[in-house]
Amino acid sequence: MAAGLVAGAQGTAHAATIFVPCFGPNGGEAGLVNAINTANGNGVADTIVLSPLCTYTLNNDNNAPGSPSGLPAVSTKITITGNGATIRRDPDPDTPDFRVLLVSSGGDLTLTGVTVRNGRTAFGAGIAVAGGAALTLNNSVIRNNTASDPAQVLVLHS
Repeated sequence: MAAGLVAGAQGTAHAATIFVPCFGPNGGEAGLVNAINTANGNGVADTIVLSPLCTYTLNNDNNAPGSPSGLPAVSTKITITGNGATIRRDPDPDTPDFRVLLVSSGGDLTLTGVTVRNGRTAFGAGIAVAGGAALTLNNSVIRNNTASDPAQVLVLHS
């Protein structure tokens, strides 16, 4: 079991709480990507807990081709508890264009205490929400994202 993961007994599916440190081998961008992939893959609702006031800087498109996102698409029920943390696309001009988050059909993302910023793509630069998906924002901020559509959050209806 990956470091930072708390789950139920082996062989049973229980919601997990996944802690992502700000830095280190299980932290930062790689830790956040791994946490979302783990949560998507275990078939239960999970909570990802970020380090208080940390800035998680994304440098890569970590999603499927054709839908550029800094983090893997959320395809299950996931809560990200930010504790005042920021998830952002690296503002360096050489960083490729991508949105920060994508919630795919069937996904259900809740952000609590998170700031999402610096996404850059044609539409839904901060967060794109596909038809059949859900997004809940609690004490969260979506800002300084650039899109030609100009939505910072784009919700597609099915």
